[in-house]
Amino acid sequence: MFAAVLPTMTDPHEMMYSKLNERYYMTWKGIKYHMVTKKEIADYLGISRTAVSFVLNNVQNNKISGETRERVLKAAKELGYRSNEAQKNICYLLCNREFNDSRYSLLMEDLEEIMSEQGYNLLFMSIKGPSGISKLESFLERNEADGVVVTGLLDDKIIHTLEQSGIPFVIYGVVENETGNIVTPDSELIAKEAIQYLIDKGHEKIALFTGRLDLLIHRQIFEGYKKAHVENGLVLDKLLVQVINQEDGYEMAKRMKLLDIEYTAAFCVENVIQFGILQGLKDAGTEVPGQISLLGYGYTELVKLSNPHLSTIYFDRSEITKLIISRLQHLISDRNAPPQKTVLDCIRIYPGETVNSIRSVD
Repeated sequence: MFAAVLPTMTDPHEMMYSKLNERYYMTWKGIKYHMVTKKEIADYLGISRTAVSFVLNNVQNNKISGETRERVLKAAKELGYRSNEAQKNICYLLCNREFNDSRYSLLMEDLEEIMSEQGYNLLFMSIKGPSGISKLESFLERNEADGVVVTGLLDDKIIHTLEQSGIPFVIYGVVENETGNIVTPDSELIAKEAIQYLIDKGHEKIALFTGRLDLLIHRQIFEGYKKAHVENGLVLDKLLVQVINQEDGYEMAKRMKLLDIEYTAAFCVENVIQFGILQGLKDAGTEVPGQISLLGYGYTELVKLSNPHLSTIYFDRSEITKLIISRLQHLISDRNAPPQKTVLDCIRIYPGETVNSIRSVD
């Protein structure tokens, strides 16, 4: 249990402190005390670190319930939490995407953990549609952030607005405009590696369940899918390439069965699609991975919540976080640093339980 011990603040330089699990770290009047962190408040309350950060950073429109907000504020007060107002602020800017999409919320959690250790506060802003530009401009004009990490679905207007502000920023994701500081996944490579992984398991009829092909990331994934077929001398069956929305995995599984499109494995561009396909196949009486293998892209909470666990290929998120932070810190210290594009190659595979071999591999 946490036990708060708050001193009487007679000196403005005196420090509030809390005792946590009999561990002492920070000195106050010659005694070492542990300073309560956001993560520890989250663990204590049994809620996410992101929720605690949103409340303590006073993030608006974050869908945190009033009850949760009150619990966080009460715990922070009782445990002696104190924010460091001298810290620098980094803004995590999410564009045209929902925050409950764990591809983005998990990255924010990783950024917040490392940045807080290095003396930064992490702010959060979400913008959508045309009105988002004016909201962003207003925020940047207040000069509240020392740097920005921007991700989601970006367009030239968003990038131009950031450039005009003069505030250092790093883009994470796949964007058409590659003139700025970008940390980007090699989507073509990871798709090629994914298909090769399935081919090495003996699969030849491999479906691709992808997103809109007008988006660069999905075109890159399709190129990787094609290259793997060419390099292995396999004929690409266009019927096996299906464009799908996040929420339509279940229906896609039924559609493939109804149209009698045969495949022994599928590569799904998101875990949520993979999970929907899995449920659709199971309800149709198709064994996974006994009859059809499923490989996803990404590593979200669905991977291990699923039964069976999802097999997936992904970029190491800890490496992504380190690269983003390192680049942003360099830009903050040297505003004249030339733009740099960093292409991720830290590919990992979680074997899971949804991919099987269909023949012995020598």
